[in-house]
Amino acid sequence: MKRILLTAILIFLLSGIGLAHPPSSIEAYVEENSLKLKIKHLVSNPSDHYINSVKVFRNGNLFFDQTFDKQDSRDGLQLEISIKNIESPTKLLVEATCNKWGTLRKEIEIK
Repeated sequence: MKRILLTAILIFLLSGIGLAHPPSSIEAYVEENSLKLKIKHLVSNPSDHYINSVKVFRNGNLFFDQTFDKQDSRDGLQLEISIKNIESPTKLLVEATCNKWGTLRKEIEIK
C-alpha cells in the first residue's frame, strides 16, 4: 500500500514539473532610447502559468526588475525599458523567470 501511495505522489509531482517550463525565447532590440523585449512563453492559462519576473543586469549589476501576476497573452509578454542613460558599448543580461519553473537568460550588447 505504501508503495502505491509513494508512486502516486511521485507521478503527481513529476506531472506538475512536466507541465511547467521556462520561457522559450527572448527577442530584444534597441530603438532610440528604449530596449524592447518580446519574451515567448506559450501557456494555456496566462493567469495561472506565466512569466513572473523580468530582470535586466548591466555589467553584472541589477538595472531593471519587474514582477508580474499574469502574462499579456497565451504567447508571452512584451516590455519596453528606457535605456537613455546607458552608455555604449554595454552588455546587458536579460533574465525571464516562469512562476512554475525555469529561467531563460539572454545576453545583449548595446553598441
